[in-house]
Amino acid sequence: MNKTLTDKKMSLILVLVCFVTYTVLGVTRYAYTSAIAGIINDGIFSKAAAGTINSSFYITYGLSQFLGSFFVDRIPPFKTISVALIGTILANIAMSVSSSFATILIARSFCGIVQFGIWPALLKVVSEYIASDYRRKSMYFMPMGLQLGVILSLLTAAVVLKYGNWQDLFIVSYVGLGICTIAFFITVAIVDKKAVYTEPKKEEKTVVKTEEKTNIGTLKLLLSSGAIFVFIVALARSLVSVGFESWVPTILMESYNLSPSFSSVLTTVTTVANMLSVFVVMALYPKVFKTEYFATGMFFLMFLPMVITMVFIGKIGLIIVLTAIVFANIFRNAIQQFLSVEIPAGYKKYNKAGMMAGLINVFGCIGGAVAGTIFGYTADNFGWNATIISWVVLVFIGMIASFAAMPVWKKFSSKE
Repeated sequence: MNKTLTDKKMSLILVLVCFVTYTVLGVTRYAYTSAIAGIINDGIFSKAAAGTINSSFYITYGLSQFLGSFFVDRIPPFKTISVALIGTILANIAMSVSSSFATILIARSFCGIVQFGIWPALLKVVSEYIASDYRRKSMYFMPMGLQLGVILSLLTAAVVLKYGNWQDLFIVSYVGLGICTIAFFITVAIVDKKAVYTEPKKEEKTVVKTEEKTNIGTLKLLLSSGAIFVFIVALARSLVSVGFESWVPTILMESYNLSPSFSSVLTTVTTVANMLSVFVVMALYPKVFKTEYFATGMFFLMFLPMVITMVFIGKIGLIIVLTAIVFANIFRNAIQQFLSVEIPAGYKKYNKAGMMAGLINVFGCIGGAVAGTIFGYTADNFGWNATIISWVVLVFIGMIASFAAMPVWKKFSSKE
């Protein structure tokens, strides 16, 4: 039996608190990324060193997600979220009081460890714990909290870097997250008293029995579904996305002689596009783009000219570049909607949806880890043009992998 809220008003409050908490956690997660422009401008670290620290989050996050996938479902989601909140606060406190490479590297890595189960836990809350009337919409819009967190992080950076220093970003982050953590604990305590145990419906029991009959070995499942393609897509998309998030403010700053705070404001405008991707996906899939991999391939195809435009940064007007970045953000985040929700759903009948979501995240983390180091190194030694050209190549690879997966996925998804 599962514990579920039947109180619709309390369900909305829980969703709202989880959304705000996830948003502020996004602010703290990207606090270091937002601080990179200020760190580089102050000469604290080289681009390569700053990128290495950023990569450390994705390395530990990926490893902890891979290991945690074996037991995250056994831990109550509220406990998993609490670990992420408290651990992140401690890490940000450490980064606010030290400019040591070792300290910040360890703190950033620690963030990756404690946040290993935050997304699966939130999904479990909105898909099982709240009243059924609000589940579907909540699952679509909860990811927007992280995107809103990025926007708030960049806005915070714009203000803080203008009137303070980059370490103040971490102070703002842990204070804000501390307030949210208190609100989260109070809400969970109230929800726990109001929630009731419910028996699954007969129809649900039938589905479970059907799914049990579709058990298949993991290796055979991955091979028959063409999982290698989705892993390539996840890797390529992550490499480009982390490159955008980490280096676009610095590229704009250096190419158009902007201040660190102003470059963050400009990037914030483009980051709003991340939230628009949800509506783009809902409008085009499945009405126009009929299948999951065709949709990802088409979004990569639309992504490609936007990244090519960025090769001409510094040579063309800033407005044109910002327009290209806006649409690039829409398309790359639309791809993420399929990687995090739609494609894993295809494995539900084999009881492997969670496993696939975890593996996709692992490859995304690998991409993030590689991106932080390699793009900083490339920028230091070969310049921004070489960095952006590498993004163009990665987008092309993601597009080819998506289209190549279509016949395999069609055969796999049509199996009863």
